[in-house]
Amino acid sequence: MLFALIFVHVVLFAYALGGDLGVHLAARFAVRSDLPLAERIRFFRMLLLVDLGPATAVALFLPTGLEIAARLGLSTLPQVWLWLIWAAAAAWVVAIWNLHLERARGGRPATGPKPVWARAEAVLRYLMLGAAAAIGVASAAGAGPLVEPWLGLKTVLYALCLVFVSLLRRELDSWMTALETLRGYGGERAGNSLMLRQHRAGRWYARSLWLLLAAAAYLGVAGPG
Repeated sequence: MLFALIFVHVVLFAYALGGDLGVHLAARFAVRSDLPLAERIRFFRMLLLVDLGPATAVALFLPTGLEIAARLGLSTLPQVWLWLIWAAAAAWVVAIWNLHLERARGGRPATGPKPVWARAEAVLRYLMLGAAAAIGVASAAGAGPLVEPWLGLKTVLYALCLVFVSLLRRELDSWMTALETLRGYGGERAGNSLMLRQHRAGRWYARSLWLLLAAAAYLGVAGPG
């Protein structure tokens, strides 16, 4: 079981980093104002579908990592809290898939109040961010529940990853608004301006996320040695 957990944890990293590269390649075409709007929407739908891989991987990093630590005797986290983290991660994955597939099928941003799945995804994401930050900071300071400081630092890096994931989610919401504006009469300039502005910011968020993931992976390899 331990080998399977470690294998899954490594595969999640591959999906998180490799899949996110695909997301941002698709984004480069979705923002191109020289392409027909229908073509841009197709790239946006593809972006949402490709993002299911990295988004799911990021959601499962914390529970798989804590489970591995517990089985190696490197965590004193009570089992009930580990179960709660697994449950929260599973609920987060469900919210991610429903939100992404709903938006991809719709092909246009929803109007009115924020969709239920969008609210659920945000709440669960911030809960996981808070849990990771609390566990990581306490453990890095030597107060547990992770008995190795490098594991605490790795968990802090994961929490920072979720900060940039949240910024990228905000960018995605802005893109939904921009696409709605592009569909409206006379909204081409405003919609394109919003998408380009968010895309420029999103590139920095994504690169920061990749660096944090690489740093966390390095700690996972070098820390035990």
